[in-house]
Amino acid sequence: MIYSKIGKILNGEFKGWNISIIDDTEETGGYYILYWLQNDSNKGFDDWYENYEVLLINLKGIQIDWSNDDYEPRKVSEDEIK
Repeated sequence: MIYSKIGKILNGEFKGWNISIIDDTEETGGYYILYWLQNDSNKGFDDWYENYEVLLINLKGIQIDWSNDDYEPRKVSEDEIK
């Protein structure tokens, strides 16, 4: 799995929520999108998409601020997930 930068959603139903895209093509063949509120660990969910094109279709119209320069995408090991 490779995590993307963390972004902030700027419009729509989840305005103000954080978002991150996970490339899981090696394991599941697809991509996850994680959504969560920074100050409420009980509010969050994920979606899975079978390919990058479907992921992009589902993000259409969502404005995201990806300017969080403090985060570098990285590969995550199985041990870190467990």
